[in-house]
Amino acid sequence: MNNVKIYSFLALSFVVLLLTVLIAVLPFWELRTSKHILQTDISEIQTQTNDFASFAQVSLKNGVAKTHVLEGIQTVISNTLNKNYFVVVIDWSGTIVAHPDITQVGSLMKDETSALGSMEIAYTPAQLYEMRKTNTAPVPVLLQPIKGSDLILVSYMNMGASRKYFQKILDDTHLLLAFIGLLALLLVLGTLRYVSGMYETALAKRTTIMEDGVINLEKLNNSLEEYQKRVIHAAYKTPIDNSKSHGQEEEREVEKSRLLTYHRNEILPVFMEDIAYIYVENTITHIIQRSGKRSTSNESLDQIYGYLDENSFFKANRQIIVAITAIDRIVKFGKSQLKIEALPPSDLEIIIGKNKAAAFKQWLDS
Repeated sequence: MNNVKIYSFLALSFVVLLLTVLIAVLPFWELRTSKHILQTDISEIQTQTNDFASFAQVSLKNGVAKTHVLEGIQTVISNTLNKNYFVVVIDWSGTIVAHPDITQVGSLMKDETSALGSMEIAYTPAQLYEMRKTNTAPVPVLLQPIKGSDLILVSYMNMGASRKYFQKILDDTHLLLAFIGLLALLLVLGTLRYVSGMYETALAKRTTIMEDGVINLEKLNNSLEEYQKRVIHAAYKTPIDNSKSHGQEEEREVEKSRLLTYHRNEILPVFMEDIAYIYVENTITHIIQRSGKRSTSNESLDQIYGYLDENSFFKANRQIIVAITAIDRIVKFGKSQLKIEALPPSDLEIIIGKNKAAAFKQWLDS
């Protein structure tokens, strides 16, 4: 569960970082986009002004009356006052002869075109961007005379309309970023919920397996306790037939009540009921008594196992035989193995492998 919390924190931090970065770069994006739009408007202003000039020049050259030419221009520009840019026609005296606002026709042009150069844009996109921050009135940006007449085309950049247009783009961008952030958050939360669900399912399954293992071990240890009680009161004198025991292929010999062992220079007989476990190490057979006393035997582990009562001793593996009375506790070892904790404690781990685990359980229940 701690991993899920860490992943949740990292995912949410990533979303917050993503939104922070997007918000941080937004001003740079705004500047770049605004200048690009203004540059596009400038190019369109130049194209439109040239088209008007060419139309008027050709018409006048072909004998069309100036009034008719102005009427045609007036018709075209009548609905452009709210656009990002529009065109006004004046004569050499500065009188307006065509204007998107028809009420302005006949009035004198304000002295706002004196800084304009003929047929050249007066401002750069960067300058127009700065002007638009504080000015919403139309600004003249291009002056172009119509050859063969006293008419002059004045192109305006409509700052108010341009700012509204870009503000709409900016608002749409903010809305898009908010949508992206919300979508990313929902995606992260959904992914975390899915992952945490999988984790909880796996954890629940693992817990169930562990609980089953604990129950099985508890049953096994209960069986051990009951079996130990029975063995303690049993005798060791029952003859044993030559049958195979617990998957072992060697034939059992006649059961003995004592085992001849050696301790230093002494020969010690050890009663079978006193033996805790027997193991082989470096080809030497060691006999460990329940009291903790140690001795050795000249016989092999298989030979000794043939003398023992199969109900009281179990050959855990090729290296060790353990007595039922010496088993203190049985615990799970690895995935499918068992480990016996003996009294007195053994120098070697008493491990019952996967292949012998079933036989060991059956031995405890016998």
